[in-house]
Parts: sequence; structure tokens; C-alpha cells
Amino acid sequence: MSAPHGRPQGRQPTNGAAQRRTAVTPSRGGGGRGEGPVNFVQRGFSIVTAIFLIVVLAALGVFAVSMFRVQQTTAALDELGARGYQAAQAGIEWGAWQILRGAGTCAAATGSLALPGSLSGFTATVVCASTTHTEAGNPVTIYRLTATACNQPAAGACPNPAPGPDYVERQVVGAVER
Repeated sequence: MSAPHGRPQGRQPTNGAAQRRTAVTPSRGGGGRGEGPVNFVQRGFSIVTAIFLIVVLAALGVFAVSMFRVQQTTAALDELGARGYQAAQAGIEWGAWQILRGAGTCAAATGSLALPGSLSGFTATVVCASTTHTEAGNPVTIYRLTATACNQPAAGACPNPAPGPDYVERQVVGAVER
């Protein structure tokens, strides 16, 4: 049953990583003494577990990095959207100022303007339409201002028919009575 060197037959280790255990078999004669050592080869799956854990941790790392990238992109586009809205508001205020301080014509309040300061990089295009009404026998002119602001103007005006991937456009409508 045993090989000449104390190993069981048919249980040879296949690689150097196998771990041996030695056991003592009880004697059959009731003397309480073992017959001798018997070698057992233990083959585990710890390398499989380690590879699995490495793959799972790598996948978690890739997921965390991709979520961070999406969050950064979303925050940047959100900030551009807020700046675009403020640029459109600035266009409405510019148009109203042109109408109220000037001769009161839509021609003075129509045009594109590149904005300075924290709104640099944005252009606001203001379009004006006017209608005249009579209220209590007095003529009243209503000026409808539409300001479109964008961060990638086409030929210096908004909107851009062929924008890039980070294009932001906001439109605000306002009215002035004079």
C-alpha cells in the first residue's frame, strides 16, 4: 500500500506549490501506537480566489474612475449651462437698455455681443420685435426681446447649426413697454 519511501501510491504531488501534511494512522492491534507517518497532499484553490479578488477589485476601480469622469463632465456642463443662462439674461438687459435709453426702435436693440468677464466665451444674440397698441387712447409700443446665448457662436451669432459636443445654448424672452 505504501511506496518504498513512505508515500501512498498514486498520490504524487504535481508541482512544488502542493503542501504536505503528515498524519499518524492508529494501530489495529490496540496498542495505542501509530504504525508510522502517512503523507497527504493538499491542493487548494487559493490562487483562484486571489485572482478572482484582483479581478473584482480592478473592476470596482474602473467603475469608480468612470463614474468620477461622468460626474466631472456633468458638473462642467451644468456650470456652462448656468453661465449660458446668465449670458442670455445679459442680452435681454442690453436690449432693454438700448430701447429705453434710445429712440425706442428695435433696430437699436438687435445684434450680437461678445460678453466680458466671467461670461467671456459666450455670445448673446438679441432679436427684437415690436407691436403698437392703444390703451385708453394712448399709443403703447411693446418690444419683445429674444436673447439666445451660446458658447460656440457661428459667424459671431447664436444659435450654431453645427455645434460641438460641449455646446451650450440658452434662450430668454423678455418684454419692454414704452
